[in-house]
Amino acid sequence: MQDVGKNIARLRRERDMTQVELAEKLMVSYQAVSSWERGLTMPDVSKLPEISQILKVSIDELLGNSKQAEMVKHVLKQGSGVFSTQEPQLGHQLGQIAEIAPALKPSQLDDLVETARKNIRHIDIDGLYELAPYMEQHVIDQLAQQIAEVDGIDIDELCELAEYLSKEALVELAEKAKDAGDVENLCSIAPYLSKETLGQLALKVANIDDIENLCYLAPYISLEVLQQLALRALENDCDIDELASLTSYLSKKQMSELVIKAFGKQ
Repeated sequence: MQDVGKNIARLRRERDMTQVELAEKLMVSYQAVSSWERGLTMPDVSKLPEISQILKVSIDELLGNSKQAEMVKHVLKQGSGVFSTQEPQLGHQLGQIAEIAPALKPSQLDDLVETARKNIRHIDIDGLYELAPYMEQHVIDQLAQQIAEVDGIDIDELCELAEYLSKEALVELAEKAKDAGDVENLCSIAPYLSKETLGQLALKVANIDDIENLCYLAPYISLEVLQQLALRALENDCDIDELASLTSYLSKKQMSELVIKAFGKQ
């Protein structure tokens, strides 16, 4: 949006045209033009040919990106109908769709993403991060599931998508995660998962080297799992003094067992 805004501002000035004059020609408010030029919003995709004509440039030059321009032309050509699977420019990554998403209507974006989903074997998860704010939740669920089936998905990757996924999809993907990541990552999605699912994932964490971090997980896992994680942390030579941080969560018996274990290592 910022790049397109800078291009519009530069081209407008080169034509010795005010924001008000450009707005009048486009039949929009000058506030809209100002918002475009500051990179806060994007012109609707249907306005791009008109803007290009007024500023006497191609859509490619206006957008400053040939791949974006090809997608825009495709959207303009196809409207909001079903996209042709034969279009060569649809062999793009989701991140490229995200670059023009602010200019697309929901129906146009849905069609473009659906075609990409059907025709791209490898969906880039980084592209999904960028596109997620513009899509419906059920579409994000489908794309994340497709990524998980092809490449697998890690907990740290789910953390980036958690706020956009449905609870059902997040739980299903978390259970299939190929890598549990670390305690910090688990903490970020803990509120979305059941105690059982979170406990199973927590026990998969390869290296627990900070007992205090377990305090963030404590409200979301069983006491038995918490004790096992604390024991593992002690085996990794964590500071014994940190055991005090768990007294609010574990029973006296469980704490006694941890203390005996800790001092037995000294």
